[in-house]
Amino acid sequence: MNKLKALQVAVDLSPDDVVLVNKLGSAFSENGEIDKAAFQYCRAIELAPDYAPAYSNLGLLFKKTKRFEKAKECLEKAIQLRPDVTNLYNDLASILSEMGQVANAQVLIEQALKINPSCLETHSHFLFTAIHNANNSPQRCLEYAKQFGEMAAQNVSARFLHEAKKTDKSPRLKIGVVSGDLREHPVSYFLELLFKSLGEGEFELFAYPTTFKQDDVTQRFKTYFSHWKPIANLDDKTAATLIYNDGIHILLDLAGHTAKNRLPVFAFKPAPIQISWLGYPATTGLKEMDFYLVDKDWCPIGMMDELFTEKLLRLNVTAGTFYLPDDMPQISDAPCLRNGYMTFGSFNRTAKISDETFDLWCGVLNAIPDAKMMLGNVSGEKLQQRLQAEFEKRGVDAARLIFHSRLKMSEYLKLHAQIDIILDSSSYAGGTTSAFAILMGVPVLTLAGQTLVSRVGVTILSCAEIEHDFVAHSTQQFIELAKHWANSPQALQQLRYELRERAKNASKCNPSNVAREIEKTFKQLWLQFCQPVFDTK
Repeated sequence: MNKLKALQVAVDLSPDDVVLVNKLGSAFSENGEIDKAAFQYCRAIELAPDYAPAYSNLGLLFKKTKRFEKAKECLEKAIQLRPDVTNLYNDLASILSEMGQVANAQVLIEQALKINPSCLETHSHFLFTAIHNANNSPQRCLEYAKQFGEMAAQNVSARFLHEAKKTDKSPRLKIGVVSGDLREHPVSYFLELLFKSLGEGEFELFAYPTTFKQDDVTQRFKTYFSHWKPIANLDDKTAATLIYNDGIHILLDLAGHTAKNRLPVFAFKPAPIQISWLGYPATTGLKEMDFYLVDKDWCPIGMMDELFTEKLLRLNVTAGTFYLPDDMPQISDAPCLRNGYMTFGSFNRTAKISDETFDLWCGVLNAIPDAKMMLGNVSGEKLQQRLQAEFEKRGVDAARLIFHSRLKMSEYLKLHAQIDIILDSSSYAGGTTSAFAILMGVPVLTLAGQTLVSRVGVTILSCAEIEHDFVAHSTQQFIELAKHWANSPQALQQLRYELRERAKNASKCNPSNVAREIEKTFKQLWLQFCQPVFDTK
């Protein structure tokens, strides 16, 4: 008898047991039966109106279905009932971030840290939220990260030593990968073709997934690795011991301070060389993390080095490739040719739409009075109203705005046919959304800053070789570039049909080229470890 059926039997026998009813709701939720899960959570609340876990679970269910206002109400009620439970503050903070209320989310996580200041998971959540909050300077975020690193180090009684490995005669370097995103996830699109190529190369690849969630993408990833060893159910020391005993030469963190990360494992130093890469565009704060992998477009030489506890390792190619789904829709004509006006757009998460972003976008819309703006990934009437209010107070009529809720991948890609140019968010730029836009023939106008989060668009646009025409270095230049392209519809039309092929054929983001560059770089790092002579600058 499976878990769901067993719980159904238990609830039938004890229909007034609120704990069992709540657990049955969770079992339905895990099984994807949302309506049945909601019914059981509501039943639990009827049975015990002061039972906080039922409110919490119902709120997370509403979050899953993008009903953020209801999710917020449920979590606020749960906190009212149990103000001592740290996770409730974290969950409510996640909901507020989805609603674009990043500063309020940060305050909530600070409250959680007051309750449990030693919780590293909450510290990671705080850091992820902090880099979305424009009120935090990069230097302040660095200090927050250093605090995390110090706390993680305090939990380690002894680190692993690797002097003996300097005489290791292994014919192939063992590369370990710690990630929760080797599945259908925005990060996986940048990694899949690269790991496929690396798996066919000179390394022996070890995957250490941090979640048991699997899908079709996971099954493909499994074929690229020689070893697949989930660490989701292992404590940090046990996971670190497993990695050490596997004899890993170079260990990669692909999460940083995002969900399902296992950064405390790296504090044990289970591998002689440890590198953070791609998943989180900022420092981990760990002294035990030796390098952060970037490319020279994303992070030019001399820029940002002081914002990392790691040493920046710059590639001559892009720091990631991009997966092109087989069923990508065909490129369409620029909609401005049939509409007679420009349609700008954005599909970035609401958490990235800062006051600076509103100012930037409204600067464009006020300079081009007949243009419209489409915002995707906007779920809920109240969120839409809040966004409208931000545009209106900057002089942009709400009638010029077009909203779409989160769509399935195929419908989301087709929606690019209605957009002429994507306007990037600032100072946290789009990643996956920008890459998909390029592949759909829609150029992205981005404002380059002095941090990794603000320069993601730069490295993506460089792959399509349009960085000179779509990367701005000031607000005024951003507006002027938008006006230029609004007055050049035929040139925009021609570019539209070139972008996908440019991105596919660019040598600097070709998976094989990137893989070979990484192989070369990692071999040099290993020589440096054995004979410290290699300079990464």
